[in-house]
Amino acid sequence: MLDLAQKTLDVSWVLDEKTPHFIVVDVEHPNGKAFWQAHHVDKNLVALAPQNILNAPIFLEKPLKVRTLAEMLKRLSTEFSNLSEPALAVTDKEITNFFDDLASEQKKETEDVFEPSLYLSGLLKNALQSGQSQRFSVGNLAPLYVLPEQASCFYKAIDFGNLTPTQKVFYKVKSSQIEQQPLTSENLNSTVQTEGLRKYPINTFLWASSLYASNGRVLAGFSLDTPVHLKQWPDLSLLAHDSTHFRLAAFMLKNTATLTSVAAQTQVEIPAVFNFFNACMITQIIEIDESHAVTMEKKPASSKPLKHSLFKNLLKRLAG
Repeated sequence: MLDLAQKTLDVSWVLDEKTPHFIVVDVEHPNGKAFWQAHHVDKNLVALAPQNILNAPIFLEKPLKVRTLAEMLKRLSTEFSNLSEPALAVTDKEITNFFDDLASEQKKETEDVFEPSLYLSGLLKNALQSGQSQRFSVGNLAPLYVLPEQASCFYKAIDFGNLTPTQKVFYKVKSSQIEQQPLTSENLNSTVQTEGLRKYPINTFLWASSLYASNGRVLAGFSLDTPVHLKQWPDLSLLAHDSTHFRLAAFMLKNTATLTSVAAQTQVEIPAVFNFFNACMITQIIEIDESHAVTMEKKPASSKPLKHSLFKNLLKRLAG
């Protein structure tokens, strides 16, 4: 890709792991983020990510494309023209081969199930359990304030029906990338008043985190053979959503079916069904019809208590 990108440039760039002038750092990866935080002042770093959440002076959009790489190299050639024999490093021993780690993690993300505790939803559940008010932040994105005693969050006014890609980043990142700051209720209320923040039910953010962090993966511990249906219509006036969610909600409110059947009957792709289902599960508006499950799966009556127990354990786990 580097060879293709620099065909339009006057300066030749090479890969150099020993004495680079610039180091490309994938700031989405924990190793990359740690390296960035430790060296963004004393080294020439290029932040690689889908969005420039760290407000980095030199940013390269992910996934990599020849055009965006060429544009960045041209900018570096112009702004740092005093450097002799420029070299571009795409890896560094101090980052512990984070590109290899990232490829492995991305593969795991596509093959794995969704574990809510690894994302914002897990932090929100922990705050509810501990009762500790918190400030959660990611890079230069607007921070989220949590007041567990009221099961509420405070955030800038936002239209969840039209979230931008940048706004969605907050709900997709791992909890390890989210900075946490405990607050007293007094400090939180003072900040809310000063910044004019809006109050939201905490379920608004539990839903958004599960919806976007799921990435087409079904909830950990859930069997695809289990028929489910909605207990109530989700309040999509307050929740993040797209047009398919109305179709899914309407079908799942009237019918009890497995998720694969839901996808087939609604003509919604299965990854989108998983995302919607996970959001419904974490906000506890999904239930299972035990008698219907036995009829559909043609299992003996002895299996009914086991099915019920497994489902209750899953709900208990989500509820914290």
